[in-house]
Amino acid sequence: MKTSLRSIFLIAAWSLFVHMPGIRTPLMDYTAYRQCQTASMARNYVRHGMHFLSPELDTDGPPVRAGTEFPVYSYLLAILFKLFGIHDILGRQLSCLFAAWGTVFLYLFVRPRLGEAVAFWSGIIMCALPTHLFFTRTVQPEPMALWGLLGFLYYADRSWILALLLGALAPLLKLSFLY
Repeated sequence: MKTSLRSIFLIAAWSLFVHMPGIRTPLMDYTAYRQCQTASMARNYVRHGMHFLSPELDTDGPPVRAGTEFPVYSYLLAILFKLFGIHDILGRQLSCLFAAWGTVFLYLFVRPRLGEAVAFWSGIIMCALPTHLFFTRTVQPEPMALWGLLGFLYYADRSWILALLLGALAPLLKLSFLY
């Protein structure tokens, strides 16, 4: 079954478009504490060496080793910080990219099961849901975890290796993705 590149492009473009309002705002919204934790972990990777298995959070004193989620999102953000400087917008853009990619996975998962029209509108509507919009524009691992879950669903009947990797990544990033 041939995938419609036009639909994929429109869904990804729509997702990126609806995420633009507020993309440049500082990390001062509803989940500011959690976003600052993730951003500080990425910043400390840059400042103290890119040691993947030693993430550090800022606390009341010097940074301390963190025991949060699997730090792949923070590490990717640290790579962006290293390349382009430490800017809040990079974390928001990374989240928006994973949100758009996850929406494409949703489209690709639904299309062979329910048809082109249902798949297209599933992606478009998911992008516009207020809760989805808010949490996929924050500097947190939620968008990457959702991307992993949707990627797992898409690859479940195509490639067991990719399904296994993406299916394991989602709960590593957010434990609640187990249920």
